[in-house]
Formats: sequence, C-alpha cells, structure tokens
Amino acid sequence: NEETPKLLRFFSGPNAPAIKPIEWVVRGFLARKAITILAGQPGVSKSLHSFILAGCLCLGKDFADMRVERPYKVLYLDVDGGWTWTAQSLMAAMRGVGFEGLPENFLYWSPLEDECQFHDEQSTSLEHLGSILEATVRAENVDVVMIDSLNQFMEGDLNNNRDVVRALRGGLAGVRRAGAAILILDHTNKAARGGGGAFVPMPSGGQQKRAIARITVTLEEEGEDVRWSVDKANTVKFAPFLTHLHFETDMSGDPRMIGLELKGQAGIRALPTLLPRDDAMQTITQMLHDAGGELQRK
Repeated sequence: NEETPKLLRFFSGPNAPAIKPIEWVVRGFLARKAITILAGQPGVSKSLHSFILAGCLCLGKDFADMRVERPYKVLYLDVDGGWTWTAQSLMAAMRGVGFEGLPENFLYWSPLEDECQFHDEQSTSLEHLGSILEATVRAENVDVVMIDSLNQFMEGDLNNNRDVVRALRGGLAGVRRAGAAILILDHTNKAARGGGGAFVPMPSGGQQKRAIARITVTLEEEGEDVRWSVDKANTVKFAPFLTHLHFETDMSGDPRMIGLELKGQAGIRALPTLLPRDDAMQTITQMLHDAGGELQRK
C-alpha cells in the first residue's frame, strides 16, 4: 500500500479568502502581524526615541508626525542595557510625554534582571523564546512588541542569512500570529547603495532582515537633529521628517526629562561628498605630495 503523498494546502481564485485590510497601529510605520526595523548608527539615540514612542503608544498620544489613534499595550524586550542602565532614561522619556512612572500598559522584560529569569534556566534567545513570546502576547493582549536590540537577542550569526531567518521567522512567527506589531531596533552599516544608486544607511548583516521586514525606517543624524525616512515599505510610506531631543538633567547631571520636538519635514538627504575609503585615499595622496622626493615616487 503506497502512502498518499502530502500536498500543499493552497487556494485559488474560486476559494481565495477575502482581502483583509492592513491593521495599522501607526500608519506607515507599525502594522499588526508585521515586522518594522528601526535602524541607525550607534549613538543616534534609537533607544531613547523608542522609549518616547512607547510612551506615546501607551498613552494614545501622537508621536512626532505620526498619528496614534488610541492607547496600546507595549511589551519592551530590553536585551541591551537591563533595568539598571535603562530605568532612568526610560522614566525621563515617560516624563517627557506627560506620565510620571511607568504606565500599566507598558510591560518590561530583560534577561539581565533576576526578576525576569526563568527558574528552569531556559535559554533567553529569540529563537528559543518564540512560543513563550506568543503565549505572553495572547495572555496579556499585547499590541506592540519592541526588541532592543536584535544583535543582542539572536543566538546565531547576525551576518548569516540562515541564522537571521531562523530568528525572525521562527522566533517571531508566533508573535505575528497573535496579532502584535513588532518593532526591532537594529544597527546600520555606514553606507550602502540604495534605490537610484544613492548611498544610504542599511541594516547591518544579512539582507534577509530587510527582506523579512515589511517596513524599514532609518534614523540619521543631521546636525543636532535626527532624520526619519522610509528605506523600504511594502505599502504606504511616510514623508521624511526631522526630530530633536531635549534633555533636562538633575543636580547630578542625570536625565530628568527627555522630550521630543518635531522639526518638520526633511529635505533631500545630505550625503558626504566622499566615502570613508575615498577620504582615506585623498589623505594619503596629500601626505605623499607634501613629502615629495623619493617617498612620493614610491
């Protein structure tokens, strides 16, 4: 008796399900059952911006140029700093959006804190937490999951496409099924060729991250401001805009309040005329020219 081969469960025109509209949490930026990558160079304040965004989502307040329709529940996975290093800036950011302390609909987790440890010593990598994250999102009715940051949360190699797929598709598939929007903080390479041949920052590591994400947003420093722009979107895009962070400190110099100011729409991306390699070549050539003689000829 030959076993009947297993076929794909597919649908075609006659039995195709009805098209469901995209459920936006923040239009053009965060959508349910989708991954958004927020990428930027170290030092561009991705975490601080994400704290302020989380506060706006919890309170139902607009964030910069983005409309937030109602309060949402946010699960913040802090894999970079831990509560000791995060708490003061997080509280200052919440104060900046008008809330003292932490909203009840802001849930914080870090593998670096004893209060968040598993008693059975389970691995806390994204690959191993997939089913736990899904169950948590369902049990707590979480709307948005924020991950800070991917390179600290992955078990595999960030530059290996297979490892990236295992983490993002495997580790976050349940969260997407549960209906949450996902925001991942990630680092960028300094420059890569984007659409039209222009050099723009791209998420570091394998291109699978950019392929799996529905939306990729880049943060870049422009003077004292930060430029927000859509690097990739499968649907609607928002126009680039500029924000500025304001800091109030206490007597010790620690942040007491962090506020965000919308500076308006951004113009054309300001790009350096020389890439780092070109800059180095020019410097070396000038040094040889200045030295002259035998060194210049060599």
